[in-house]
Amino acid sequence: MSDDRCELLRTQAVQHIVNALGGAQVSVYGNEVTAGGVFLDSEREVTSRTYWRVGDERFEYAVQVSVDVHRRKVS
Repeated sequence: MSDDRCELLRTQAVQHIVNALGGAQVSVYGNEVTAGGVFLDSEREVTSRTYWRVGDERFEYAVQVSVDVHRRKVS
């Protein structure tokens, strides 16, 4: 079950994650023009991508964070 409060809490959490991952280079919803940086893949998924070269090979490191808000009735 979800309501407006759940959506607000999810949005706030995603904003904090973007800031924590260095959100100065945010790319929204699959715009892959920027190499590396922070990508807002959906309204609840954030990915930080970094590229490093090791010898002659290049590697991508992706840190993915997903935010879910759960609501339940308590007594």
